[in-house]
Amino acid sequence: MKKGYFITLEGLDGVGKSTHASWLESRLGTCGYSVLKTREPGGTDYGERLRPIFLCLDISVEAECMLAMSMRLQHVSEKILPALSSGQYVVCERFMDATYAYQSGGRGMSYSKIYAIEKVLTLPNVDLTFFLDAPFDVLRQRLDPANVDRFELQSSDFFARVRAIYQRRIQEDPCRFVVIDATQPIDIIREIIDCSLVDKGIISSSIALD
Repeated sequence: MKKGYFITLEGLDGVGKSTHASWLESRLGTCGYSVLKTREPGGTDYGERLRPIFLCLDISVEAECMLAMSMRLQHVSEKILPALSSGQYVVCERFMDATYAYQSGGRGMSYSKIYAIEKVLTLPNVDLTFFLDAPFDVLRQRLDPANVDRFELQSSDFFARVRAIYQRRIQEDPCRFVVIDATQPIDIIREIIDCSLVDKGIISSSIALD
């Protein structure tokens, strides 16, 4: 059985992860791949039940981190690893990078403590990450004020710290990341994603882009 391939989309709130994840799922399907599209926090019945608590209840950063890890472990066990083991492609909105960015960068938990927690867990390696980047003021305009969670209500300083940790993650593993300016038109972003898939040998350049 051919090994699956794990793709994540990361970035601040409002960059368009859901939109591009849905398109990527369709794109890979058109190329003949079986695809599981999922998200964090959530992805399973357990995770989706806890997602509102995680996003809306103000808890300590350590509890927040462990809650994220708990949802992730169930997500990996129930959905991600079985999909990868069966040769599927997994497209996931957020994964481990988000925990470093938000709980360490944004909320101030020790980066090394999160790293130590990660190392004792059985988590699959991410093969490719699309980091969608955009200025905070642009993203703030995209958010629906009537439907925001406690993270989206944070200050510009909070998101500057989150973005700084994402930049650190990119520097630590540059071959895994493709950084995309998320202020560009959607068709341009899709073209960049497509070219990246061609460069990785995932799809053929002869397959027409929708």
